Amino acid sequence: MKTKWRLKRISKEESKAYHWLISRGYKHENIEIHARSSPDFTCSDGKGFEVKKVTNNQIVFHKQQFLLLKQMKNVTILVYDQTEEENINPSHIVLMDNVENNLKIEGIKVYVSKGCYSVRFELESLKIIEVYRRSLPKIPTFSEAVNQLIKHYKKNYVKGKKYEGRR
Repeated sequence: MKTKWRLKRISKEESKAYHWLISRGYKHENIEIHARSSPDFTCSDGKGFEVKKVTNNQIVFHKQQFLLLKQMKNVTILVYDQTEEENINPSHIVLMDNVENNLKIEGIKVYVSKGCYSVRFELESLKIIEVYRRSLPKIPTFSEAVNQLIKHYKKNYVKGKKYEGRR
């Protein structure tokens, strides 16, 4: 029953991978789901499986995630292409030991982001900060807008303190 509850909280690609593992002979009670950490699945035989979705002909690892997975033994990357909606079989299966930054796997580039977020998220954040800066005439520069947002974050997101922002 616990597995069904957890299946509702995983991505479409992770769901495909879960069903692929079942089709490979794993029983649901032998698969542990870690949708918010790495690897996404660990099995009772000691193997780990990380699920990656192809976006713009690349798969993205966050730096800490990449380093963590490189240290682990028996981790396999299951790569899913967005175009294959119904297919539970991964388009590529690669051992983590063979994965390196900027490696190309049959035309798909492996990218390890420098920060904890992907580049796309960082660019969106920069756009939001710039819009924020423009909306406040008292803040003339981009760096001052960033500093004000950081101060606001530190003030309102202190560990253990619940955010009481505007509603």
